[in-house]
Amino acid sequence: MSEYLVMPSRRRLPVVSFMRVLRFQHELLREYQFEQPAPGRLVASVVPLSPSYGPEQAADLERALRDFLGEPLEVEVRIVEKIPRGPSGKRPILKPLPDHFPRWGGGSVVRGSVVRPAGPCRRPRSYDAAPSVLVHPIVSRADGWGMCSRNRR
Repeated sequence: MSEYLVMPSRRRLPVVSFMRVLRFQHELLREYQFEQPAPGRLVASVVPLSPSYGPEQAADLERALRDFLGEPLEVEVRIVEKIPRGPSGKRPILKPLPDHFPRWGGGSVVRGSVVRPAGPCRRPRSYDAAPSVLVHPIVSRADGWGMCSRNRR
């Protein structure tokens, strides 16, 4: 599932689009990770390859991120020695807060997916930021039409 940065306008920006911004510093960085601790804030943690990477390069990256995002967003670049890995051993590119995602119809949101309570199967209505996957106790397909008895033909 894709990782999204939620902008102040509620627009979702795929984190893979950040690669365009990082390409000019890619050879200077060993690792990087973005975090969205609040709706109007983005923190980039970077592990430099060389000790010569300092506040000047970090300020350049902050400026490039602000220009790329195009919306008023507080951007901070932190130079760190190591980025911790998650329980699976992987390091996510973006660490969003779960409550950044909007909620729909009594279900709860899990990384952009709606988990609906048990009930009748239904196709989700069109929303301005529609969920990418509908998860339902009976529905298993990503398009929202699973093997519920109402949908069998």
